[in-house]
Amino acid sequence: MLRTIRTFKPKELVRFEDFLKSPYFNKNENVTNLFCEIKKYAPGFLNEALDKEKIWAKLFHDRAYNYGIMKNLIFDLTRLCEQFMIMTKFEADETAQSGYLLKGLFDRFLIDYFFKKLELTEKKFDVNYFRKNHDITGFLNFSTKLYEFHCLIHQHVDSKHDIVKRLNIKTTNMITGFFIEMFKIYNDMQAYRQTSERKDSPVEVLLDTISNNKMEEIFENLKRHSSEGHDTLQVYYSMFNCLLRKDSGDAYFEFKKNIINNCNELSDTDRRSLHSCLINSYVLNPPAGTNLHREMVEIFDSMIDKKIIKLPGEKWIEEHVFSYYIIHCANMGYTGKIKAFVEKYHDSINPEVYENMKIEISCLLCFLNKNFTEAMKHLNELEFKNIGKKLLSKSMKVKLLYEMNDYESFVYERDAYSHFLNNNKGQIDLRGVSENRTKKTRKTLDIINGLFQLKNDFAEDKYIEIKNLIKESYDIDSWFAEKISEIELIKGIKPKSDSLKRNR
Repeated sequence: MLRTIRTFKPKELVRFEDFLKSPYFNKNENVTNLFCEIKKYAPGFLNEALDKEKIWAKLFHDRAYNYGIMKNLIFDLTRLCEQFMIMTKFEADETAQSGYLLKGLFDRFLIDYFFKKLELTEKKFDVNYFRKNHDITGFLNFSTKLYEFHCLIHQHVDSKHDIVKRLNIKTTNMITGFFIEMFKIYNDMQAYRQTSERKDSPVEVLLDTISNNKMEEIFENLKRHSSEGHDTLQVYYSMFNCLLRKDSGDAYFEFKKNIINNCNELSDTDRRSLHSCLINSYVLNPPAGTNLHREMVEIFDSMIDKKIIKLPGEKWIEEHVFSYYIIHCANMGYTGKIKAFVEKYHDSINPEVYENMKIEISCLLCFLNKNFTEAMKHLNELEFKNIGKKLLSKSMKVKLLYEMNDYESFVYERDAYSHFLNNNKGQIDLRGVSENRTKKTRKTLDIINGLFQLKNDFAEDKYIEIKNLIKESYDIDSWFAEKISEIELIKGIKPKSDSLKRNR
């Protein structure tokens, strides 16, 4: 019970007390008194005075402690906490309220009032309302629920009520919403399953089968009956094609174009979801000749431009989104983008994590400005619990040691890093998205080791080997290209025109 009450904001604590004092919800004054006593210790609710027997003494003074009564009071207060949360959610859901009101009016056969409310509901909760407040599938689902009321009218009030037209709209909306949801689930299935699992889930079998049997024809038929949701459906379909046709770079870029340029119909919720799907699609199947960091920066820039870098309705930018945008910018050498982003959104990151984030940002900026000693100082101040961040921190450290030309320390860190990879392989190579992370990290260590060797004892065959390793790595950052170019300049080597450039 206390765990729940701790989550209540100050205004919610006031409202919950009013809720408890309402005789409609609670007729036991002792439950209200119990809460009022507990509320004194907000917001932490950790004081020793919250011991059950001490609370009992304050509520009942000279009466001996009764375990059974106290247990019942706590049970009732817990139940009322749950009911309050339900009511709070219900009050915020206008469409649910309208649906229950319509059902109540029809059950009481208040037909004139029912018709008036149904008409107002259909006007108010149109597709534009859902684009602004929810997503297109919310509209499709709500419109099918409203169809049920038209069925009731046809069955019990007016047999001439046009039901066939509405039946077509209902089935069109149901099928459109169904495909959109199936494409979302398909994306989640690719991202979250273990790599060893069989790829024969019901959603995969269904969509793979339909995709080979004129799926486009089905969508065209849906569009003829209702255009609502069609553009959204096409965007999610391009996502499905991107995941299905893993070897097709064209499918990825078609999906990317649809999201960034052609999503006027989409709600902010859909836009945010699809940008996340685009990231997932790239990481799962990166097109040949592309650069991970450049692609991620472009996707995040699109999210910033469309004002969806924060989850719709949320106060804070997710920590991993804030951090990874900066890291990808750093890997491309985009100092200006980092500074502009931090200046614009520093108030949009949870203060509880921002202190550590500021150190991370300072470290990256010092690194980009070639102040390596200061960057190392900041790096040693960082505290990371997340396994991905620990990997990034260790990768930064070996780069800094290269810049400081400290090969002895690099060898020590390389070996420690290698042990870290071995000891945490289960966490690092957990799912399809990161299944090759250990392999890629070891390649990075090999490249830096090779750069050290080239800088201190140049050999032609080693140069070709390291340059090819950098060139074949789709997710290699600009720092590696810069380091090999520095060696070429020192050794007087003229690089080929196609050296380490990326076409897209």
